[in-house]
Formats: sequence, C-alpha cells, structure tokens
Amino acid sequence: MLLCLANSVHGEDLAPFGALPKLEKEWVAHKSGQRGIMSWTVFQNTKTGALLSFASRKLTPTDKRELIYFSDSSREFFCARGEVPPPGSNETFNISPIQTKVTKLHLMNAGRDLSRDALGFTWVGETEDRSESWMAHGYVMIFDDVCLYIQHTSKRPIAMEFVEGVAVDAIDLQATQNKGK
Repeated sequence: MLLCLANSVHGEDLAPFGALPKLEKEWVAHKSGQRGIMSWTVFQNTKTGALLSFASRKLTPTDKRELIYFSDSSREFFCARGEVPPPGSNETFNISPIQTKVTKLHLMNAGRDLSRDALGFTWVGETEDRSESWMAHGYVMIFDDVCLYIQHTSKRPIAMEFVEGVAVDAIDLQATQNKGK
C-alpha cells in the first residue's frame, strides 16, 4: 500500500481513503507514515497542542464489516498520545474506555441523505506512572472497502463536536469524490 499524503483542493490526501477534510490554519501536519496495512497522518494544533489523527486501510474480503468489531482498533493503533508509537516502543499506557457505540452521523447535501453509521468512541489514557494523561474522541467509518479512523486527542478536556464535524466533512468529501464514479 502506498502512502499518499499531498495537498489537494480539500486538504491532504491519505491512501487509500483519499482527500481529508480541510482544517483550520492552526492545524499543521505533524507526522505521517505507514504501519503494516495502515496509512496514517497526525495534525497538531499550534495553539492547544491537541492532535487530530487519521488512519485508513483497505479492508480484505474476509474482514468483518460490522463497526463494533473495530471498537479496540483506535486504542491499539494510536497510543494514548494520539500518535502511532515508534517501532519497538515499550511505553505502557493505561486506557479507560468511557463510551463506545455505533451511532448515525447525519448529513444532507443537495437534497441527498448522506447519513452514515459510525463507531463513536471516547476514552482517557495515561502513562503507567500517571505523569501524563489524555482524552480522546473519535469515529471509525467504513466506505465501501476502506476503513477510516479519525481521533481527536488532547491533554485537556475536549468535546465530541469537533471530531464529529471532521467526520461529517469526511463523509461529504467521500460522496463528492465518488459522485463521478
């Protein structure tokens, strides 16, 4: 799988998903890469230090498509800090799930109902020595044969609405990209 992170008319591209939602100027590209079958990129907010992480992968014909099966994936892929841990990292985090549930993200565009089911999650994580802690909200969505993860992580309390808006923008972008197909 080739990681494709480049400027597009909407923002950045992340293979195999495609264009990511355009973010406000205080969100700057922080890190990106590939780990196994997953391509990922992380943006950092220059004002708050918060992270907005995206990851995507192509689903195989044998992968289950029920969203609930993805409930542990974000905690396993993005460490408590909202980033992908470096290879060989042995840092241990304690993750406490607060809520994980399948929900509907609502979107109407030009009279079309583009609403989509998504797995929403919220958790709090901390280092084993409890010297650092984070809060994360995010969504997992499936678009045909591509799984997209979006996670907002911060050392400060954060609300779900920001990452929900980013997820809805991703739905809209995907519908726009697939309109001509």
